[in-house]
Amino acid sequence: MPLYAANQALFFTEPYTPARWDGTSNITVIIRGYLDTANNAKRFLLRMAWEQYTAGTDLVPTTSHDVDIETLTGNWAQYQTFETQHIIDYDIDTPDVLVAGDSIALRIRRYAKTGAEDEIAGNVIVTSVHMKYRCDKFARGT
Repeated sequence: MPLYAANQALFFTEPYTPARWDGTSNITVIIRGYLDTANNAKRFLLRMAWEQYTAGTDLVPTTSHDVDIETLTGNWAQYQTFETQHIIDYDIDTPDVLVAGDSIALRIRRYAKTGAEDEIAGNVIVTSVHMKYRCDKFARGT
């Protein structure tokens, strides 16, 4: 999925927190992809916006938590790959903490960079988005 100019939505999804998640650790969202153009010491910024809600009881959220990762390319060739890791803070909404089975409204966008280097030329191409989480030894009943 290509992410063109800054501030355009890239990806919307609604994953569920897994039943085997330990319920007491943060969840990492890993975004992998590549740049479609060679860059020399340029930057790009990906923002993962997320909010949890319990299916059947909460409305789809209108606010979100933003996790920005800015990447400095260095001397990257065309099709250079990248990986960013964005953290979902499970207890950021105390006392309404994230629990197993909750849905996570997730959006990924590219924003204008903040560093002194120029914005990258070309597009960010996202090839995968997946979650990494710590598991209980046994699944909790749901």
